[in-house]
Amino acid sequence: ELKLKDKIFVKGIVENDMLVSTILPRYEIGVCPYLTKDNPSAPDHMFSGIDLTAKLVEYIAVGLPIVTTKLNDYFDNIEKNKFGYLVRSSAHWYNALKKLLSNHTLYKTYRNNALEFAKNYDEEKVLGPIFKKILKLH
Repeated sequence: ELKLKDKIFVKGIVENDMLVSTILPRYEIGVCPYLTKDNPSAPDHMFSGIDLTAKLVEYIAVGLPIVTTKLNDYFDNIEKNKFGYLVRSSAHWYNALKKLLSNHTLYKTYRNNALEFAKNYDEEKVLGPIFKKILKLH
């Protein structure tokens, strides 16, 4: 009805290299609709994190603006650093997607902000201190 079938893609498991080099660069927006209500059958690893999820980090690493539900307080950085929207209802989803898809200047700004924020996840910044600590122990 909305003629979105050629615009929406849902992928299962793919090799990370193919994901970040081939698949994600073709996308325009990273959408992450996480469950946020208590659900006994939901996987609880989503609720115990204190940072952005790996999926979100991969999205911002290729410059995708984000539209997501909030899992933890660190997600506030998405709106604070202006690279996406935190949504809570169908109206929020609609408004966030509409803004990003209809305002090219805003979209470009959010893409650039995503790429800038992704620098916080640089391998040297994240893994360097961990490996230094491990190597000093042995």
